[in-house]
Amino acid sequence: MFAKALEKIEPLFVNAWWVFGLALVVRLLVILQGYDGDPQDTPEYEEIAHNLLVGRGFVVSEWWYGFELWSWRAPFYPFFLAAIYSAFGPEQWVVRVVQCIIGALTAILVVGIAKQFSMKIAPVCGGLVIFYGPLVVISNEVMTETWFVFWIVLGIYGLLNKPQGWAWILGGVAIGFAILTRPVGALLLVAWVIFAWIRQENWRRVLGVCVVAVVVVLPWTVRNYYVHHTWPILSTQGGFIVARSNALNPDWKKEVGWDVSRPFLENMPSELDRDRYWWRQGMTFVVTHPSTYFRLVIERFIRLWYFFRPDYNFWWMLVLPVGIVGLWHSGFKGNYLFLLLFMGLSVVVFSCLLYGAARFRLPLEAVFLVFVGAGFRYLINLWGIQKAMRICGCVVLFHLLVDWQDIWLRGALLAVLRDFGMK
Repeated sequence: MFAKALEKIEPLFVNAWWVFGLALVVRLLVILQGYDGDPQDTPEYEEIAHNLLVGRGFVVSEWWYGFELWSWRAPFYPFFLAAIYSAFGPEQWVVRVVQCIIGALTAILVVGIAKQFSMKIAPVCGGLVIFYGPLVVISNEVMTETWFVFWIVLGIYGLLNKPQGWAWILGGVAIGFAILTRPVGALLLVAWVIFAWIRQENWRRVLGVCVVAVVVVLPWTVRNYYVHHTWPILSTQGGFIVARSNALNPDWKKEVGWDVSRPFLENMPSELDRDRYWWRQGMTFVVTHPSTYFRLVIERFIRLWYFFRPDYNFWWMLVLPVGIVGLWHSGFKGNYLFLLLFMGLSVVVFSCLLYGAARFRLPLEAVFLVFVGAGFRYLINLWGIQKAMRICGCVVLFHLLVDWQDIWLRGALLAVLRDFGMK
């Protein structure tokens, strides 16, 4: 009887309108709670947006002692905020509502990707992406996460959608906008080129994707050339992040970090010179302190998957075991390899070069849900639907209990990490 009921529900989670509607309602309910997300980078994005609206240009200075930074942030999100504020006034609730719509569209795309692998895994992916906590909550934050996840998922959908002749163009456009939202979006293009080489794809199509992505990004690089007289530049923040992530006492390990002193800015007023200086500083540390650097890589890898930031990540730990089953069973098969390459490259860059923040995991989690769907379908085939659901129910109960004991368990885990010098 349970199996029959499930068969009636499953079509809802593969129907685009149902998925969009349910995902939108869930996300709107979150923002209606009135909870203000973690601001983090929001003030800088808003300052650039307001400067655009008053005619000062794409510049941030308020948080930098009045020194003007013209290419500090990637352009898409500040321009998005400026467009919203121009039309509706400086109201963050409008931004959040629009992001709820984008999040709901992302849910449709995840289901669309799952369908390209198997119609059997699509309902599982649909049910997960609608309610998956981290992907729901980001719509409430005035940050790049919602849009970046959308562009990544749209890019994957376009690149894997072979029956449609226009889809590769869509994939290239999406990758371009992902790069303009966060430069690490270029990792999706690298993963695609490697995958195409392994699978011996049509190189005209691969080159076409690269050209389209470059064309989308080109106007921003041209603008930066006229500002800095150097080619090409996407953002001048990269060197700062690399230098502060790779040091004897990196900023990501400090209670209060990522600040720059006024004397430093006065001694090096050029935005471009500072970026180059920080890149040299970060790379020099990697070369001259190999053992310390290797330890930092291990710490950042652990930090990337750390599930107590700031509270127990119930959703991530809930899907992780089933997703690992999916990776083990399907990871190197067919187009699954493309998803695996993108996730693998991202983990390497976040662990080896950047600072492994848990928020970097969000686009990977959206992709990982496809492996969760594959893993769950494998378990159903192995155990049968009723046994698989009973075991999954026990897993949910276990994680609810763990979540209940969040504070005690976090303290125990931190003690272990400190014992091994990892905290």
